[in-house]
Amino acid sequence: MTTLAIPGSSDESALQKEGKLFQELFVRLGNAMLNSIFDLRPEKAARRMQNLLIAFIVIWYLITLRYYPAVLWAQHLREIFLFIFNPAFAQGYEGNPFIKFAIFAWNAFTDPHVFQYFPIFLASFFIALQSAAIYLSDVFELEDVSVARSFACRRFLSARWSMSRKLIISDGQCWL
Repeated sequence: MTTLAIPGSSDESALQKEGKLFQELFVRLGNAMLNSIFDLRPEKAARRMQNLLIAFIVIWYLITLRYYPAVLWAQHLREIFLFIFNPAFAQGYEGNPFIKFAIFAWNAFTDPHVFQYFPIFLASFFIALQSAAIYLSDVFELEDVSVARSFACRRFLSARWSMSRKLIISDGQCWL
C-alpha cells in the first residue's frame, strides 16, 4: 500500500505526525505541572506545605505497612464503616471504633521499628534546605547562609513571607 505524498512535506504518516505532536504536548504538560508545583508566589506556598505534609503522611503510612499489614488497617476501617452503616452492629459494638482506629494508627506510626526511618526524612529535608540556602547565598554573594536559609524556608514553605516583606541584597549585605 502506498501513501500519497503532499508536496512540500516529509515522508511521515499522519500517525507519526500526531505522535510527534502528542510527545511535544506531553512534555509541555509536564513542564506546566512542574511550574505549578514550584510556583514561588506567596499564595502557593501554603499549598506546597500541604503537599509536603500529605506526601510525608502517605510515605509514613507506606512504611508502616511493612510492620502493620494492610489487613490490620482494613479491619479497623471495616469496623468504622460497619459502625456507621449497620445499626445492629453499632448497638452491639463496645467502645468507639474511631478511637480504636486512632489508637491503632498512633501505635503504628510511633512504633520503634517504623520510627527508625524518621531521621531519614528529617535529614533529606534539612539537606535540601541547606543546599538551597547555600545556592542562594552563593548567587547573591551573602556571607551569612542563615539569612538565605530563613528566606528559603519562609518563601518556599509558608505564606507568612508576604510581598510586603522584602529581602534587599546589595554588595553581599542584606536588609529586611
